[in-house]
Amino acid sequence: MDVRFERSEQTTVEWLTPPELVKKLGTFDLDPCTPIHPPFVHAKHNYSIHDNGLQQPWFGRVYLNPPYGKGMEKWLEKLKIHGNGIALIFARTETKCFLTTFGTMLMPFCS
Repeated sequence: MDVRFERSEQTTVEWLTPPELVKKLGTFDLDPCTPIHPPFVHAKHNYSIHDNGLQQPWFGRVYLNPPYGKGMEKWLEKLKIHGNGIALIFARTETKCFLTTFGTMLMPFCS
C-alpha cells in the first residue's frame, strides 16, 4: 500500500476543522491560526497569517489548529506557556516535536 501524501502547487499547511466538532469543545476567545478567507470562524477574535499570530498577544481560551510542518512546535510552545486552550494536532506522540513540547508535562502520568 502506498501511503505517501501527494503534493501539488495547491498544497497548504492549513487544515480546516468542522465547526460542529469545535462547538462541542466549548467557546474560544482567540484563534491565532485562522485562514485568510475562512468559511467559518471558531473564536471571537482571529489572527490570520497576515497578522502573524505567533507575534501577537494571546488572551483568554485559545483554539489552536497550527500550520503543520516545520515550525509547528513554536505554536505549541506558545500555547503551553499561555496555559489556556486546546491544540488540535495529529496524535504523533513519538515525534520530536511532541516529546520536546509535552514530554515534561507527561512525565507524572507515565511513571
